[in-house]
Amino acid sequence: MAFISFNGIDIPKAKNIRMTYDPIEDSDRTVTGRLRSDTIAIKRVWEFDTAPLTPQEYSPILSHHESTMGAEGAFIVYGEPTATAKLNIQYDVIKFTQNGVFYPNGKILHIRATEV
Repeated sequence: MAFISFNGIDIPKAKNIRMTYDPIEDSDRTVTGRLRSDTIAIKRVWEFDTAPLTPQEYSPILSHHESTMGAEGAFIVYGEPTATAKLNIQYDVIKFTQNGVFYPNGKILHIRATEV
């Protein structure tokens, strides 16, 4: 079982997982300077990176993301409540060696999951 998954696809080697709350609101100051706000909801936002991944490790999530054009799905950080979220995925292409095998096309993923 992976620590993080999206639509049943494991996202391996996730690290530096950060969760913040994103208030959905409109706010402004009154003439006297008092802050007034109209809060509709508070959504959760997760940001995390992965350790270097091999093509076999990153292909499932990237293929799914591209084929669904970034559609929302079930986002699970195990131990936390499930959320419906959209992913924003960026990556760095790297070269690395793992278990004596050289990977000239490895990737480090930088993912932001925003609750819908």
